[in-house]
Amino acid sequence: MPWRNIRSFLYTPVSVCRNAPAAPGVYAIFTPSEWVYIGESLDIQARLLQHLNGDIPCISRSRASSFSFELLAAPKLGARHRELVLEYLPFCNP
Repeated sequence: MPWRNIRSFLYTPVSVCRNAPAAPGVYAIFTPSEWVYIGESLDIQARLLQHLNGDIPCISRSRASSFSFELLAAPKLGARHRELVLEYLPFCNP
């Protein structure tokens, strides 16, 4: 199933703090031409800030420029995350 949120935001600390919710959901980090990473979190904002601080070297090296997210209830996170990773094959996901 395609990505549900067509809005994207700059992948910077200021933009993450302004635009990413401190709520559960899935999120994507990407460049204009590639999906870098798709993750899930109970706090999307906090998790994106961890990535910006270098917790996953592949993301740090990627030159990602944008992020997007979908809000979801916690019980649905795992299934939606797996679905998106299989569909988009982001290169920093194992």
